[in-house]
Amino acid sequence: MSLTFWLYKQIGYKKWAKLKEYGMRWHSTEGIFSVVKGIFGESVKSHKTRNMYHEAKLKFWSYQKLKDIQ
Repeated sequence: MSLTFWLYKQIGYKKWAKLKEYGMRWHSTEGIFSVVKGIFGESVKSHKTRNMYHEAKLKFWSYQKLKDIQ
């Protein structure tokens, strides 16, 4: 049994989640995802997994280039 699981069982979910900051989002990251999805859309057109990753990577690359221009 792992230490994390043991601690979770001992103090309960709510205290464990607060202690570990479980479920907390990074506000800056969430903002970037929101902007990229707003500009380029939520979905990808590719069917192959490798191409899906590449397409998503290009969206973030393009967003960075747009930011650099400003």
